[in-house]
Amino acid sequence: MGSFYDSGFYKLDNLVAILDKNGIQATGPIAQRYDSNPHSEKWRAFGWQVFEIDGHNIGQISDALDKADKVEDKPTMIVAKYGKKQRGAVRGRKSGIPSRHYDTGAV
Repeated sequence: MGSFYDSGFYKLDNLVAILDKNGIQATGPIAQRYDSNPHSEKWRAFGWQVFEIDGHNIGQISDALDKADKVEDKPTMIVAKYGKKQRGAVRGRKSGIPSRHYDTGAV
């Protein structure tokens, strides 16, 4: 986390990051294992400008990047939130699938 803190301390206003906040990991919902919320408040505490958006909305993504370009004296974190229903519809998968071992003999 030191580099994130340093980015805010040194006011790196040419730095933009996007946090993919989908709330799920390979073994299930993140909140069941550990809860790292509130993300936005933590980034603000590190000295970052924070924009929260719907990660499925291309207009909000574009607007956030435009706003980030105008931020002065601090880096920008775009927190892109994804809903479970949308994520499943878009990706067509559930938690655990990236880490499953498949029986190649059944193919």
